[in-house]
Amino acid sequence: MVVKQPPSECALQVEGLAMKNRHPLRIQLTIQGGGAKFITMLPAAQAFCDKRTAGDIYITRVSGASAGSIVAALIATNANFERVFEFLDNNGDRYVGKMRGISRFMPFSFMRKGWWILKVVSGYSVVSPRLLRRFLIEMFSYSCPDLRHINGDVSKVTIADIEKRFNCKLRIGLSSLTTLEGSEAEPKTPFISALVDSCSIPLFFRNIRNIGEGRFVDGGLCENLPTSSLFEDIAQYGDLFAITTSEPQDSNFSTVFEFMMAVFSASVNHNVKRSIKMVGDYLNVAIESKVTTFDFSGAMAFCRDTQSKDLIYAKALNRLASYAKIKTITDQPNGSFNSGRYDPQSIMDGIFQFHSVVSNGATKNLISTTMALFCNSLNWAEQNENDSDISFQQSVFRVGQKPVFSISINFPRDQRSQYLHPMKWQVYDKDTKKIIPSRIIPMKQRNENGVESISCCIFFEKPLSSGKEKHRDYVLEHYIEYIGGIPGLKAAPYAEFLAMSNLTDEVIEEVNLIMLIPKTYRRGLKVNADSSCSELSFGILKQSEIVRISAVLDDYRHDAIGGRFRNLKPGQRARANFVV
Repeated sequence: MVVKQPPSECALQVEGLAMKNRHPLRIQLTIQGGGAKFITMLPAAQAFCDKRTAGDIYITRVSGASAGSIVAALIATNANFERVFEFLDNNGDRYVGKMRGISRFMPFSFMRKGWWILKVVSGYSVVSPRLLRRFLIEMFSYSCPDLRHINGDVSKVTIADIEKRFNCKLRIGLSSLTTLEGSEAEPKTPFISALVDSCSIPLFFRNIRNIGEGRFVDGGLCENLPTSSLFEDIAQYGDLFAITTSEPQDSNFSTVFEFMMAVFSASVNHNVKRSIKMVGDYLNVAIESKVTTFDFSGAMAFCRDTQSKDLIYAKALNRLASYAKIKTITDQPNGSFNSGRYDPQSIMDGIFQFHSVVSNGATKNLISTTMALFCNSLNWAEQNENDSDISFQQSVFRVGQKPVFSISINFPRDQRSQYLHPMKWQVYDKDTKKIIPSRIIPMKQRNENGVESISCCIFFEKPLSSGKEKHRDYVLEHYIEYIGGIPGLKAAPYAEFLAMSNLTDEVIEEVNLIMLIPKTYRRGLKVNADSSCSELSFGILKQSEIVRISAVLDDYRHDAIGGRFRNLKPGQRARANFVV
């Protein structure tokens, strides 16, 4: 029995945010095969099913191969997982004993192994598939009472019956010895029969004398984590989650049977890793346990380990909560979260939406912003491909007691420049100069007031806040290199300008526009406000004021000249002209 933990604060936020005035999130699930390890995946499956019952998600389609198909069928049939664990607790040891057959009465290991080898070379499987079939019928009859509303004999319920009754597509992976390739069970197939076929490990559950009419063996041999067919119409069915489990590495084998299992495992593990790359780590609930494929006794011990089951349940729940938070805020199209399946532009738009939502309500005032251009290309008389002008931008913003998770910045895109290269950026506390760990992600291209730019979002590893203080100031600095220089700087007579548009939704108290001219240029410059800025307050910066803005502007190789605009409103543009 899995004891439900109280939902985390993150989960509570997601439930309150994601499900308000929205339909349940549509997702798909694929379950890895693994023999006895299927029991370790049940708590993760239960977490998904509990969220489905709560109306938070809609599981549109579930797929599995080998023992993973059992978990997939439990999900598709809306099983009561408390009853699943109860059935295993009460009957698991009995079935483990029956699987060992008469060999459990043999006193020595070599005798038991000899008996298994004799059965295999005689064409029989180590364990009769009839025992597996009886186990499945009993477990599903006990844990899925709704199946009896379809047919009193659970073994006669088809896959099509399940899909119609529970509104969830069920895909059971098989390996065909007729076509020598992987396939899926037909909808008209009784699902118990399909599960037996999918779980029939060669030699262990199937051999030449009990191969069956369909000539199917373990579905995991071809695709142990079925994903191929689930990506074809992912826009309709939703993002694909996976539940996987690792196999402890053990290269020792002392019998032919153990050698064959090692050979099969090499192929199976390889195709699982390939499928996980398709799904992506973000949507993969990876389970670690010491239970191995044939460790049925260890699986039963896990079944009674409440703590381990609770940890796996919580892990799946947290993974789903994290997905729901981003999915709901950014409203990404289905398939965006699976590796190699996203549209870069839609992801950037989603990040922009995410930034906008999480920034609402946080006190974040933009105190000042500075653009300074190091006009290094003026050192040469003619245009040179090795020219490199550098733009330095600095923004000072004030944070209150509410946490700030991210800020957006705009890198200007100058069509006249051959190439723009963001060189360096950093965020630090203005008072302590301590660097704030952060990550930068491009969001979208913008074109406002004739100014093109690329918006980027800076996410902080730890949210910024003023703590116990009323407010605290932080500084964002970044550099952009104009490779090839800025055409027009060398025009005669010299006349150039710097301009900055307020693309934010708040008033910028100070805007500083500064040019740094190489001292070798030997021409005097003047700065004034452009006629288009007559409504703005403008003043020429003194050298001492320029130095106080940033130490990098106190450069012995350059003469600095600039102006300051005040109270730039959203949408307004500040432009300073620099003339000889």
